[in-house]
Amino acid sequence: MSRRIRRRIAAPASTAAAVLIALVLSGCGAGFTALTNTQFVPGNGASADLGSIHLRNVLLVQDPSGDLTELHSAFVNTGADDILTSVSVQDAQPVSLPGGAVDIPPNQQISFGPNGTEILVTNLTRQPGQFTHIVYQFRNSGTIVVNALILTPESANS
Repeated sequence: MSRRIRRRIAAPASTAAAVLIALVLSGCGAGFTALTNTQFVPGNGASADLGSIHLRNVLLVQDPSGDLTELHSAFVNTGADDILTSVSVQDAQPVSLPGGAVDIPPNQQISFGPNGTEILVTNLTRQPGQFTHIVYQFRNSGTIVVNALILTPESANS
């Protein structure tokens, strides 16, 4: 075989080998926990699960004066009927639930905030941009603590 023919065969073969090695190594480097392999909701609200109770988009929206804060969240119950018996927010006055408790029926979404039941938090000593703990107590499912972000109305709507 002549030298010219060997060069014509060797150049594309070595290029193809280099591309194949680069593809294999870059794919293995990410592993099974790559960020592009993880599903998440791109929002400010926190999510948590307590058995068949699923909390979504949990956050606090504080008015500019800092005197009044509204709790925003959504619950979905995929199990038996349950009741939210209390909510408490770290560094705030006790929270009053409408009617003293909120029924969480199965296979329905319950919303707190602008599109649902209004739950107000007073005298929260933390500021927008900080996090605080919200404790939800359910009659059947138990207790869950969610670390929620405090936002201003402008940042909550953006």
